[in-house]
Amino acid sequence: MPALSIRSAAALAGAFVVAAFAVAAAPAAAQDQDQFDRIRRFAVGSAAASAVGRQRPPRRTTVQSTTETPELGQEAAGVAAEARETRKIQAAEASAVPFGASLFGGQFARERTSGLNPNYRIAPGDQVAVNLYGAQTFSEVVPVDAQGNLFIPEVGPVQVAGLPNRALQGAVEGRVRRVFTENVQVYVNLLGAQTLGVFVTGAVVNPGRYSGLPSDSLLTFIDKAGGIDLARGSFRDVQIKRGGKRIAEADLYDFLLDGSLPTPQFRDGDVILVGPIGGAVAVDGDVRAPAAFEFGSFPVIGRQLAAYARPLTDVTHVALSGFRNGQPVNAYLSYEDFLETRLLDGDLVMFQSDLRAEEVFVSVEGEHLGAARLAIARGAQLEGVLDMIAVDPNVAATDAIYLRRASVARDQKRALDRSLDELERTALAALSQTSSQAEIRAAEAELVLEFIKRARNVRPDGRVVVSTDQGRANIRLEPGDEIVIPQKTDLVLISGEVTLPQSVAFQEGATVEDYVERAGGYAERADPDKVIVIRASGEALRGPDTTIRRGDQILVLPIVDQKYFQVATDIVEVLFRVAIIAATVIAL
Repeated sequence: MPALSIRSAAALAGAFVVAAFAVAAAPAAAQDQDQFDRIRRFAVGSAAASAVGRQRPPRRTTVQSTTETPELGQEAAGVAAEARETRKIQAAEASAVPFGASLFGGQFARERTSGLNPNYRIAPGDQVAVNLYGAQTFSEVVPVDAQGNLFIPEVGPVQVAGLPNRALQGAVEGRVRRVFTENVQVYVNLLGAQTLGVFVTGAVVNPGRYSGLPSDSLLTFIDKAGGIDLARGSFRDVQIKRGGKRIAEADLYDFLLDGSLPTPQFRDGDVILVGPIGGAVAVDGDVRAPAAFEFGSFPVIGRQLAAYARPLTDVTHVALSGFRNGQPVNAYLSYEDFLETRLLDGDLVMFQSDLRAEEVFVSVEGEHLGAARLAIARGAQLEGVLDMIAVDPNVAATDAIYLRRASVARDQKRALDRSLDELERTALAALSQTSSQAEIRAAEAELVLEFIKRARNVRPDGRVVVSTDQGRANIRLEPGDEIVIPQKTDLVLISGEVTLPQSVAFQEGATVEDYVERAGGYAERADPDKVIVIRASGEALRGPDTTIRRGDQILVLPIVDQKYFQVATDIVEVLFRVAIIAATVIAL
């Protein structure tokens, strides 16, 4: 039989009269909700900025030149509103993670090196193996003395302190050949560098003196001190001092962004000083590097911040929140305007895209012919999309089509978690009048908590029922929806509290009781009055008198004895909820 569209297949079978009826919809697409949550978290919360999710506020800032301090648009607010805004900003600043926060996690401190790289400069105390062979022989490990010399018998002192390791062989060989001009070969090898102590102080987690090698990096010593204190330390102001004088300084942003780092050879008693944190601007939203970015001086312009945060290519607008002249302000700017806007210490910036593609993607699963992913017009309705999907009417159950939607799955999970939280509170708060009752309640609570633990692992699939006996709902599709076309089947699945859970062949006219008997009968813990039948379309029906059809799943729930569980009603509610959203039964 040739492939038909789903609507044609349904018409051929005479199965549908499409009727419009209400279907519970998710509040917003997943990405829109995440964007809005992030905006709220970053304190863009005034009447103007609360609309940044998808619409512009009635007022916007006038873009200033880089030579002037901008007066950002703000909503008039009372003292209480300003206090709320201040608290939001302070909370957001406290939660912003400094750029580079993951730099010091112990990886530098754990590294073990000999320090014997070609650029290492010889220092007093280093150990050098000196070997002469041929007409004159000598083989010993010779230390570099306090004057920086290696002393070789019959050759005398050889000045090596300050030489790079790569030049050691040539220096010793040249000195030997001034004494032994022929038939003497020279081989020298630096065996080990002298350890030293470096003081690490300032805004680090554990200031102190730390041992290491002269060739160890600045990052190694800071890591040994526990890293930079994220609450008060600067990643941009690190100094190396020797004898009270600065010999090098480091901006760790240069290392993080392009790998640049000063590499002085340390000496015993050197000091690494981490300065206090400077002003910062917190960034979130559609960027590759959400963080709090530190600047040495203010004001800075948006272009400088964007170079660090690296917004995604589809960013179109920026929500900006901060203080100007002691007052909280909020503004919503185009990205181009933001690049020339001055920023101050404590500002909060949210990059986002307000562009919406005219087409969105949905996927198709199950019994269909053709592509598994479709680009459809935004706001398209189900029936129009089904016309684009070819099926084989002999195998596709077009009367049982359903959707899976991410936002519905999240709502189902939240509802389940709320029920479990309430059950947990009730179980732990159960009252007892005697010691024996207390022991019973404790054992009961332990069982309930174990049940809750298993129930929290349930993952709803976000099923949206669109096909019922009254027809198929022509609902609007959301980006990311999955259209599921089940396969026709002649089987019925019996599971839950039955003796032999299994799939059996459909039998016309057979009741729930008949199918349970074919699965070995009710288990000892079964409640025959609590049966859920789930259609192939995802529709859930309650009760043992439900008429069974091909492809149905029969779920028998366990009995919850009121005598043993004070929270029996709550447990039953959870059992029903789990059975409906995940088509499974959790054992008690």
